[in-house]
Amino acid sequence: MPSTDSKWKIPSVILINADASAVWDLISSPGFLKKVHPFLKDNICEEWSGVGSSDIVHYQSGRKLKRTITAWIEGEGLNIQAVPLIEDGSGSKATIEIEWRIKPLGENHSELSTSLYPHRMKGRSGLKAHLFFHLKMKPMWVKYWKTLLKGVKHHIETGETVTENQFGAHSFFSAQTS
Repeated sequence: MPSTDSKWKIPSVILINADASAVWDLISSPGFLKKVHPFLKDNICEEWSGVGSSDIVHYQSGRKLKRTITAWIEGEGLNIQAVPLIEDGSGSKATIEIEWRIKPLGENHSELSTSLYPHRMKGRSGLKAHLFFHLKMKPMWVKYWKTLLKGVKHHIETGETVTENQFGAHSFFSAQTS
């Protein structure tokens, strides 16, 4: 369980017309985001074979994240710690923890869920924190995860690689147009 307070949890789920093993094969493969992510510019895997593995995610907007696997549950899911990278390559304090989970629902059907826990909310309370979380942070991440999970579903069910902004642009992760 992530160390962040569950009241700040941002969940997302999608049903996929494929066996759970097909979903696992995809999310456990190095560089899989290149096939499914509509806001991705690049995904550079440093290593992707278990706990401690990491990659760098480059978004169309110029933002970058370093992701490190903190739990590898064979056939069931991953826990990942993601740290935004600053221009000089150092990490910020806005770390997030992400759980990916696969649930078999019978032959050729499964559920893929994600839960995001933003560290920046840890220990916060009060009206300002709740307003910030529910009016700004949560809607941004809900849109992100719904779109990313649509990309996973699309790729698994069709075999096609997701294209840039295929399911709509995102104000924080898509390339900005003037």
